[in-house]
Amino acid sequence: MAPIQFEKLSAKRKPILNKSKRQKSLAKETGRIEKEIRRARIGGQSVQIAGNDSILVGGNITNSNIISYRGIDEERLSELLHTVEQQIARDKYSRALQKYLKDLAKYCDDLPYSTLFNPTSETLSKIYVPTKFLIEGQTEQEDSISLKEILSKNEAQHILLTGEPGSGKSTVLRQIARYAWSEPAKIGLKESYLPLLLPLHIFSKLHFSLQERIKRTLDHMEMLEQSLPEDFFPAWAEKEQTKWLFLLDGLDEVPTDERMHLFKVIKDLMLRENCLVIITSRPSGCQADELDEGRLVNYVLQPFSPGQVKEFAENWFAEKNSHFLRSLEDLRMKTIYESPLLLTIAAKVYLERTKENGTGSLPVQRVNLYEEFVDICLEEARQRGLPDDLGDKLTMGSKYGLAHLAWEMTRRPGHDSEDELAQAMTDYLHRFQAFGEDEARTLGRRFLNAMGRRSGIFVKEGKTFNWLHPTFREYLAGWQMVEKEIDQLDIDDYDAPKVYYRFIYPEWKESTLFAIEILASRGEDVTPWVNGFYKARGPLDGGEALSALGKVVPELAKKIIEELSSLARGDWRGGKSVALLGNLCVFYPQAKDALIHLIYEYDLADGLVCNEAIIQLGKAGHADILLNLARDTQLHPYLRKDAALALTKIPDQTDKAARACLAIAHDDRFRMQDEDGRKMTSEHYIKLDVVKALADLPGWSKEAASLSLEMIRDESLYGNTRRESVEILGKAMQFDKLIEVAQDININLELRMRAVVHILEGEFQQAGDSQPTYKDMHEREEWLIDVANDERENLHKRFWAALKTMEYRTYYGDRYLFDATLQVVEQGIIVAKELASSQKVELFLRKFASEIVEIWSGVIPEFLEFIHDKENNINERIRIVRQLSLTGRGDILLDLIHNKDIESKIRLAAASFFVENKFTKEDSSLESMLALARDNQTDKYIRFSAAMEPFKTFDEDARSEALDILLALLAEAETDISLLMEIVTYLEVLGDAHCLPELERTMQQYPNEDIKIAAGQAIQQIRGREKPQEQSKIIAIAHDTAN
Repeated sequence: MAPIQFEKLSAKRKPILNKSKRQKSLAKETGRIEKEIRRARIGGQSVQIAGNDSILVGGNITNSNIISYRGIDEERLSELLHTVEQQIARDKYSRALQKYLKDLAKYCDDLPYSTLFNPTSETLSKIYVPTKFLIEGQTEQEDSISLKEILSKNEAQHILLTGEPGSGKSTVLRQIARYAWSEPAKIGLKESYLPLLLPLHIFSKLHFSLQERIKRTLDHMEMLEQSLPEDFFPAWAEKEQTKWLFLLDGLDEVPTDERMHLFKVIKDLMLRENCLVIITSRPSGCQADELDEGRLVNYVLQPFSPGQVKEFAENWFAEKNSHFLRSLEDLRMKTIYESPLLLTIAAKVYLERTKENGTGSLPVQRVNLYEEFVDICLEEARQRGLPDDLGDKLTMGSKYGLAHLAWEMTRRPGHDSEDELAQAMTDYLHRFQAFGEDEARTLGRRFLNAMGRRSGIFVKEGKTFNWLHPTFREYLAGWQMVEKEIDQLDIDDYDAPKVYYRFIYPEWKESTLFAIEILASRGEDVTPWVNGFYKARGPLDGGEALSALGKVVPELAKKIIEELSSLARGDWRGGKSVALLGNLCVFYPQAKDALIHLIYEYDLADGLVCNEAIIQLGKAGHADILLNLARDTQLHPYLRKDAALALTKIPDQTDKAARACLAIAHDDRFRMQDEDGRKMTSEHYIKLDVVKALADLPGWSKEAASLSLEMIRDESLYGNTRRESVEILGKAMQFDKLIEVAQDININLELRMRAVVHILEGEFQQAGDSQPTYKDMHEREEWLIDVANDERENLHKRFWAALKTMEYRTYYGDRYLFDATLQVVEQGIIVAKELASSQKVELFLRKFASEIVEIWSGVIPEFLEFIHDKENNINERIRIVRQLSLTGRGDILLDLIHNKDIESKIRLAAASFFVENKFTKEDSSLESMLALARDNQTDKYIRFSAAMEPFKTFDEDARSEALDILLALLAEAETDISLLMEIVTYLEVLGDAHCLPELERTMQQYPNEDIKIAAGQAIQQIRGREKPQEQSKIIAIAHDTAN
């Protein structure tokens, strides 16, 4: 092989000229070069040389090392290598994007509080308990929705998620970021988004361009192993043809002096077409109208339900979860159920106490939980070598040091850099711990970094420091407040204490509440603090301070409770008055009495306050009061139901809850009927709700089953109530009652079918035969149809699949017809016949299968009878025509198409469905459509629709005949402007030269200007197409250009 000779190309590229005479000679060589380049490892350092006249590329491809070999056009080769450079650039961005998404997924899957459990192999996706939400202003827990539902409903709208401290706001954003790109459907998104998870306390302080702010924020977080590439913000979205998803966390943590500028940045983001914004904040940190109420929908994170608390315990403690749950029930702090963070702290404390004494337990109050937790973390840090970093003296005072940092970071929000905090610690050690100035400076920075590495609650985030959760800072600042300023309080003076100024600033609110709790836990009289809080911030915050449950003079407690009750009577949706009364009612009888009075006041500004008062009595555990409310026939039925349902949620009150439900279920007041003889909607739904609740109570499923059977047989009830009653039997696995329903011929077929479905599903469940998970309803129906048609499956499962496919839609007389069934009706009849004749099958099921055979065999004749009856609604008749098309019965559709006694709309629908289901693939079907198009007695629009169908095939003869029919229709259309326009428009696309005379006649004879213009355009387009040689040249030129 002759040696390859290389020469340098000029760094300056010249545009390739169109040298057509050289194109053919270069084609073979350039093709080989392109092939070799494609084989190269793009962006790598290796080379590949393949045979004669190959090229060599070493290292990164740049202008300086682009090389050529003899016999190849330099300009052409330069252009090819320039293409490779572009590909390398694209590959660079692609690899950077994939690396970013991988790092983000890892960060999001780490536990938010992973330092609490060290070491741990758990990931967030394994232990995460999904949160529920309400639209801001809603109160009914039954209306709460999941994150998936929020995102599926509001994908075109920006979202504000608000929640109390520790409610899981940041964890929700992690879940969104984790799946927004890789599995968007898992969280309700219809398409993939590029997620950006940005803590606002960092993002707000960086005053650069948007792209630079994002890069620097992520660098601060040290979430990524490598920084983002230049121009990633426009490049990634453009390359992937997708949108950015901005996940902005912690608006309430933004310093006051940064808020206005940040609001402007967020508003600009919300105006961008390629951005979706989701923001989290505490309720006090932002209102939707501060940003843009029209573009922002506000959802509120809801407290954990008992079921979610149980799921949390199972995720953390597996089979040992029951004792942890019992420990939670013993707490006076009922708010622990509402906070995932508090539950996580409780789990940590519980585990540590279990290590010490073999049986776990929990502190009674929130502040004791935080205190013990912080002490545990610092003790673990000491055992892991903290004295080696700080020495014994500083280690012993580590809590005081952290408290000072918490105090300074609360006093000066946003001042969280290493230098600023190191200076704060230097001043503290020098002034309060008697260290020399130089030693204090050294130890201050050392303390900062040691705590950031070892404490678990104070963490380093890149170049700044933060707290694992803001409530740890708030607790320690409150602890510091007590330790530092308790000597300034004059306990005999019930006016505001000297720390009054702390109460009026929002950033000090939570810390001050912690301080009050600390004093209360020590047995101190907290009247000055509560009074100060009340005077500075009003009855709502005064009520929160009173909830610390310390020593307070009775007059002050009474005054605050009265004002809370007054607030609730006026308008409570925007405040927390009823919830605060609920927190207080366990220890203050006045608060309990206030709630009861609210329940019996029917003229409140907001009637839902009565419902919330009942919920709060339930949370406080007042079972006897709720039982009396449920039994009180003078109380509104809805409130009686609410009382019974609240009672079912109180632990260890099953018997009282059951008695409350039965009192409502057997009450004759719920037998009222409307003018049509049906029971009043509200009343029978109330009964249904209490029967559902009764069925969930341990030991009461049989009573619930009897009541459900009674409702199923009650024909005066609305259909949905009776259907849900069957669901109650199925969920409770009351198979004897389900068999009764299936055998009772006086119960309508649809309910009996549902009963049989539940019976068969019970069999599968006992046999361990589980159903697959479905991506959507369409996938589910496809799977069911496959099962029904699969002759290898057992008869029970095939029959179940056929029944399950039946979705109730409408009925005629005593017979029910089901949409989406006709695809499996014929196979279903075969299965049902086989089942009915099998001696191995239970008698009730054989009888039911025989009945199904008879009914399903009559489905199609009933459909046809309904379609031919002109008294029926025409839209319903067209819908039934569509159902017939799903059976594969093209012959029936053709009969309808040719039946001139049926209205044109029905025939046109039949023709449309005929084509939609692709019956035109058969020659006979295509001929039928042409025959319909030729029929002069048929409506012109039906003929037009029929004539269009051959153009969807490759049958040239049929297309030619259809074109002639369209021309005939054009001549016949006369004054029907709409039809004329339709035909002319299609001829413009489909027509050829022999259409021109008829189009010219149309343009000359019809006075309508729109028709003239359309016909002229059609003539121009057809004449343009009648130049095949020029067209071939154009195609060849286009092909060469593309190459």
